Formats: sequence, structure tokens, C-alpha cells
Amino acid sequence: MIYVVKIWIDKDNLYAESDSGKVAFYKLSKFKGFKASQDQLKNFKVLGGKDIYWPELDEDINLEGLFYDNGLCPLTDTEDSVIYRPVPESNEYVAEELHC
Repeated sequence: MIYVVKIWIDKDNLYAESDSGKVAFYKLSKFKGFKASQDQLKNFKVLGGKDIYWPELDEDINLEGLFYDNGLCPLTDTEDSVIYRPVPESNEYVAEELHC
């Protein structure tokens, strides 16, 4: 299993970084639907932990496919060997109350 901890976009590429430091990228110019503004490209969601989705563009990219295309993982029948699991920011950690 590969866990993606960070996803970002620059003016040319989409990037996804795994918890082990592997970085997959995708040239946005290869995809017809990505003739869009930077603001539209930055407006994405991760659906089901495995698909990057742009609601305004109605386009998506599967994380496993992204890592497969970069030679970083095999392709599975279910396309769910790569999961988005971001590392929480330090201020997101909340101590649980102890009950003794």
C-alpha cells in the first residue's frame, strides 16, 4: 500500500508525494480537460481516498494510475493500492481525554 501525504499543482504539473518520499507527477497539458485557469486547477477534492477530482472541470485522476504511470507501483484490478492519507498539521493534533 502506498499512502499519499501531499498533493499540489504548479502551472504545468500535478504532483503527489507518498509517505516514503516518492513523487509522482502528471503533465496537465497531456489532458484535454485541463485547459483551465490556475484557480480552477487548484480547486480539487480527493474522493474516496483514491481519486483527485476537479468539480468545475468534471475531470478526475486516479492516484494509483498516477503512480503507475510514473513507474512507482503496479496497476491492480481495483485501483486502490494508493490511498490519500495526509499528515495532519501540528495544530490538528488533539489530545484525547483520559478516563481512569
